[in-house]
Amino acid sequence: MRIIRELDFVAREGLKRKHEGHELFDTHIKFVIDKSHCYAVNVYASDYKSIMILSYVPDTGNNSLSATISYIQGDKDFFAGQSTGLKRAKVREYLEKLTSCSSKLKSCFTELGDCFVVQRNGFEVTDGMHRLVAYGLASGMKEDNFPIPIYLGSDNSLEIVETGAISSS
Repeated sequence: MRIIRELDFVAREGLKRKHEGHELFDTHIKFVIDKSHCYAVNVYASDYKSIMILSYVPDTGNNSLSATISYIQGDKDFFAGQSTGLKRAKVREYLEKLTSCSSKLKSCFTELGDCFVVQRNGFEVTDGMHRLVAYGLASGMKEDNFPIPIYLGSDNSLEIVETGAISSS
């Protein structure tokens, strides 16, 4: 992950106004924006290994984005079934949108909406897991289809985050 910038008060308030009507605003989005620090971040394919989602795919509970995508790629009947956490129909909907505009995949991803990740015992998606999974599938996890933008909420300052799992270089 590469930190682009820390959001100031004005940027945070704008992001809140943009998403305040979202059904998960108070519990999933505002939570990230209101952390001590909120960063605009670029995510790379290699980062999918360290970002967790509550997918129940392939195992019960949290799984990394990359493990979830690998499982889906290996299960030709994945979209015919049902799962508890990851809504297969939602992933399929986003995947269809992304594959219809493959020549401008990154901009299509951005048009689908913002994704929010919180740093607490690692990195966890609070909103956007279906878009991130669909992007991983549509992109084939090829580094040249990355980076993509997300918002990261953390209680750690930029200096601490930079020395940890995230680098701003």
